[in-house]
Amino acid sequence: VYKRQQLHWYESARLLACRLLIPDQEGAALTQPESLLPNPTPGAAHWFADVVCDVLTDYDPEIDTALKVENWLTTVVPNVQDYSELWFKRVLLLEHGRMVERALDELRQLVERYPAMSSALYRMGAVKYRQQDFAASQDYFVKALTVNPGLYGAMDGLRQIHETLGNKDESLRYLRLLRRKMPYSIEFLRDEVFSVVEHDSPESAEELLNKAVDDFPERRMTILRARLHLAADRVDEAAQVLTHVTLSTNDDDDSFEECLQAKLQCALVQEKSAEIETLCEQGLSRWPNSTNLKEIYAEQIYKSDPQRGRELLTEILHKGEPRAETAWRFLQLSEDRIDEAAQQVILSADEDRRQNLAELFTEATGQPDFLSWNEALLKWALRAYPE
Repeated sequence: VYKRQQLHWYESARLLACRLLIPDQEGAALTQPESLLPNPTPGAAHWFADVVCDVLTDYDPEIDTALKVENWLTTVVPNVQDYSELWFKRVLLLEHGRMVERALDELRQLVERYPAMSSALYRMGAVKYRQQDFAASQDYFVKALTVNPGLYGAMDGLRQIHETLGNKDESLRYLRLLRRKMPYSIEFLRDEVFSVVEHDSPESAEELLNKAVDDFPERRMTILRARLHLAADRVDEAAQVLTHVTLSTNDDDDSFEECLQAKLQCALVQEKSAEIETLCEQGLSRWPNSTNLKEIYAEQIYKSDPQRGRELLTEILHKGEPRAETAWRFLQLSEDRIDEAAQQVILSADEDRRQNLAELFTEATGQPDFLSWNEALLKWALRAYPE
């Protein structure tokens, strides 16, 4: 294939990676990796393999594909440990192949042999963070930053660790480092504003916002100013600011969502039912499968039409993507005994959804509002769904 098309080895490698990720024809199955992966390779084997793996690990290859490419890599580059970046990509392939323990073992060896490889140090920090070993995670992230002071992921990792551990000052320090690295990221500005509101004062947060006002679109800054007021429990001020912005179908998703969330939060606190319904309808026109919007909408409809409100929540439970929160809301609106209402809606669902619903309702009745019903429902659920 590569010779007939007369592609340079680099283009051949990228094309091969794409074919490992995307079917050759729409609706067709992926081509089996064995029929695509060359041995020997065009060009130097380690360079060719590096390009293939680089493209592949940037996306989400199928488990089988990841493992077969890892096996091919070991075959065509048997001394893969001599190439630090390629070895690191092998670790990523093992992670994609769900070979977690092997990946972690390889990563330990990689860090030991190449202690100044910032991407490997960062990855080890991320693994330790997932394992909730925050001390080790922090150590690896600090080492990664020592090698590569501008490494975004390590800065953000340290911010999250300190936030989790309640070290607010350190969390804010790393957030400010992130802002210095990415001064035009409104997401980091937003996070810093909220942090300053919580740990300093709304006035200091407003000062921070005013300094950045020329760096971002006026609409985004207006919405952020309203959210600052909301974070400081100044709902009337937030509502007044939001009169200057409207939801538009022309907005990008981020801007639309920010505006919708702020307006909806104000309307909920101020108990403006008609406005809440309108905002939910606008949101659902863009995200028709949003469970949260459907739940809020159902609660508002319930006030004027209880039967319709319960039907909407039942629809989420039976056809949508329900959460324990959905089950809790449903029980709040129920007119029947709590355990009977839960059993009835579970048994009226399709059979393949019932066990999941039983788990959601037992979780929901574990909350203080319904705790007295939890034991009865749990016993029934264990009898009906012993698995």
